Amino acid sequence: MGIGYGMYAPPTLSIVLGQCPREQGLASSIMMTSRDMGVILGIALFETVFSATTQGDTSVHHASSQIIALGFHHAAMLGIVASLMALVISLMIRNRVR
Repeated sequence: MGIGYGMYAPPTLSIVLGQCPREQGLASSIMMTSRDMGVILGIALFETVFSATTQGDTSVHHASSQIIALGFHHAAMLGIVASLMALVISLMIRNRVR
C-alpha cells in the first residue's frame, strides 16, 4: 500500500490542486476521502474473494494450507487485475486533462 500511495498521491494531488486553485482544501479532502473509500472497498473485495475460496465446508481455521494459498492467489489476482484497470483508466484520464 505504501508503494501504491507513493505512486498515486503526488501526481494526482498536483493535478487536482492545479485544477482548483481557490478551493484546494476542499479538493484535497474530497480526493483523500475517495482514496480511503477505494482502500476500504479493495480490502472488502479481497476478503470476500479470500473467504469465498477458503470456506466451503470448513472455516478458514480448519482449512488446509493449500486451500488458504488458493484463496490468497485468487484474491491477489483480483487485486492485480483491478490495479491494471485503474492504471489504464488513469492514463486515459491524464491524456484528456492535459
